[in-house]
Amino acid sequence: MAQLLHANATTTQATRRAIQANQESLNKAAKRFNVNWKTIDRWRKRDFVEDLPMGPKHTICFTVKRGGWILIFGHTLACLQINYWAVALGLELVSCVSSRPRQQELFQFYILYRP
Repeated sequence: MAQLLHANATTTQATRRAIQANQESLNKAAKRFNVNWKTIDRWRKRDFVEDLPMGPKHTICFTVKRGGWILIFGHTLACLQINYWAVALGLELVSCVSSRPRQQELFQFYILYRP
């Protein structure tokens, strides 16, 4: 079975099992597996080898009742796909405002409505 790793993963499940079974010091094991000693310490404390789930624990759509309003604001990178997600989640985009306070970043404000 193929294993899907996220982009920043430095270990596979087989490596994690080997780390958990290894009894060397943190520094020696870190050199052996070519990872940081903190990674060795973290995987030794766990009793599983699968990745932990990442991302939000819930979605905006389920926390906002029908007829509710959502205000989203942030920097450009955080808000690039708001229009796409609004359509995908069945939200209506009511208003969008952009501002450049110091001419280096673009702040965006969105008002969404859940019908």
